[in-house]
Amino acid sequence: MEIGPLSNQNPIQPRGERESLRPVGETASPAAADRVEISEDARARLAEMADARLEAEQQARREKLTMIRERMETGFYDRPEVKEKIADRLIDDLDI
Repeated sequence: MEIGPLSNQNPIQPRGERESLRPVGETASPAAADRVEISEDARARLAEMADARLEAEQQARREKLTMIRERMETGFYDRPEVKEKIADRLIDDLDI
């Protein structure tokens, strides 16, 4: 069995060869440029995810503040070892 040539008169050329055939200084038309579009559904989902993350962060902050207030009321921060740790961290933050 013999296989003859393809009937396609304009064979597909590798990408580098196609671009090299474009005259120097000529750029692709704006219509031929790649584009990415985000659907309205995707935008809405991203907004929901951002809102949920923000709410979770705010909830974690509220819980941490509640714990700190409780510790202040019970005298946790008045203990000498805790005061020393607080002072050490303040010194580290101030780079003294």
